[in-house]
Amino acid sequence: STSYVDPAPPGWTPPPTVALPAAEERLIEASYRDIYLQVGAGDAESAPVDAAYIGQLALAPNTTSYQYDLATRADGEPDYSVDVTGSFTGNAKLQDDISETETEVVLTDLNSFGADNIGQALYIGEELVRLDAFDEGTSTATIARGVGDTIPQLHSAGDILWTIDDDLISDGRAYTEGETVFAKVLTRISSDVLALEDADEQSIELVARQGRPYPPSDVRVDAESIFGLTGEHSEPVITWGTRNRITQSDQLIDHFDASVAPEAGTTYNIRVFDPTDLVTPLREETGITDLTWTYDATMQTADN
Repeated sequence: STSYVDPAPPGWTPPPTVALPAAEERLIEASYRDIYLQVGAGDAESAPVDAAYIGQLALAPNTTSYQYDLATRADGEPDYSVDVTGSFTGNAKLQDDISETETEVVLTDLNSFGADNIGQALYIGEELVRLDAFDEGTSTATIARGVGDTIPQLHSAGDILWTIDDDLISDGRAYTEGETVFAKVLTRISSDVLALEDADEQSIELVARQGRPYPPSDVRVDAESIFGLTGEHSEPVITWGTRNRITQSDQLIDHFDASVAPEAGTTYNIRVFDPTDLVTPLREETGITDLTWTYDATMQTADN
């Protein structure tokens, strides 16, 4: 008259006792805006144009991993040096592919990501975007495209958006253009730190990103955006807007917004290529100071 039932399995899993590698990690070169946020206007503006700095992004492997040590070395240095401990980076993923002009995107796999990030920069692929709104009920984000020193780009479902304003970790070293830097993320739990030999090695060749002028904005051909060109353009009139890394400082200006007065001495270069040879230009125009240039019939004839 007695019923016997198998007991339910326990719902508690003991926490790991060893540190695990980061779930996702990305080593980037810091932009002028990143430097401005870290050291202020005076130091950022006085940095040598060939100076280069790194930034580390990392996603925690589990909830017990609370920080990580950043180990770095420059090419030619025999050993890694650990000079900073940082926090893991908030992030989310794109649910769908997006074009260069889409501004409403649905996100998945949110980690320390939400409405608190509105107004901040997000790093996706090689593009910086500004988070303008976030609906936590539908996980829909409204973004401004191609801010900072980037231009709009295509992105694929599953691409990661990193919240870099608060969680971009630097080793504090100034490198030189052309150097290659190696980095490892050494995750921490209360009782352990990931061993150097167990961490993935990342590398990046530096190009002195922070010292380079910002790219032109909103490039158009015969008044049509380059992200939506149609038809033939017999004598294309190319126009563009201007940006300024110094006066923009920490501002995140949409790629399609009005021009900002450029840095003193700014000029533009245009290269024309045959579609079958994108290595050797047919024509190269340098030192352009206007915000328009026409590839007229005379030039086209000379270029065959």
